[in-house]
Amino acid sequence: MIGPAINSACIVAGAVLGSLLARRVGSSFQKNIMLVFGCISTGLGIFMIGKAHAMPPIVCSLMAGTVLGELFRLEHIVVRLSHKVAGFFARRSARRAARKAARMTAQSGANATVAASGAATGTVTGAADAGTPDAATPASPCAAPDAARPSVSIEAIQEQFAVFTVVFSASGLGFFGAMQEGLTGDFTMLLIKSLLDLPTAMFIAANIGAVIGVLCVPQFVIQMAVLLSAGFVSHWATPAVLADFSGCGGFIMLATGLRMCGIVQFPILSMLPALLLAMPVSALWVHLIG
Repeated sequence: MIGPAINSACIVAGAVLGSLLARRVGSSFQKNIMLVFGCISTGLGIFMIGKAHAMPPIVCSLMAGTVLGELFRLEHIVVRLSHKVAGFFARRSARRAARKAARMTAQSGANATVAASGAATGTVTGAADAGTPDAATPASPCAAPDAARPSVSIEAIQEQFAVFTVVFSASGLGFFGAMQEGLTGDFTMLLIKSLLDLPTAMFIAANIGAVIGVLCVPQFVIQMAVLLSAGFVSHWATPAVLADFSGCGGFIMLATGLRMCGIVQFPILSMLPALLLAMPVSALWVHLIG
């Protein structure tokens, strides 16, 4: 359980740090980083595909898994969930902004009252004139950052959720790392994935906010499920079967990279059931064909 816990903690930490640094990161920088992430995901996918043992079981798993994902409307469900999560955080942000505006209004009213009192006593002739700019001054530094902060649409948050659900939760490195820890107790691979996910979460949170940290939940659940089931599949998880499993994950990573770059909008969430079919289909292929 050490590896999944560390990985989840890194995603949350990256989301928090990224949201705090959002105002110091320009939109063009964020866009370029997203393209680099897409390139990395595409390259990892090609690398994983090249290690596959046989293509027929991978192709069958991808086709059958995607059909299942579409029948159960997996991507639609995840998008709706992301919409609700984004709406929850948006409402919290709106409430904080309203409380902040109320405090600023109360402070401005208090300053105006003090200025008017000074003018009435006649202590300083220009006190009333001088008090007016001072009353407006406190609002400026507080209001400027919020106005400068780029707004992100719900559609953009949904898109990032769809892409990074795969990157965080369904990557080949995460599956293999969880399986390795379940079989041997070694969580080195998940530690490496954690070090990669930390800056990734930071840059994504700088774009859409700390809401991306919610993805630590499906990531932890999936890795724990793989870790706990590793003992049940160890007797037929041969190198050939693991290679085909890696190849299937490679196709999904390739589709993820192309989607991140805005080239093709693959239904990557609907493709995820293919990972559940890859190992049994590959094992059957090895048993029948070799």
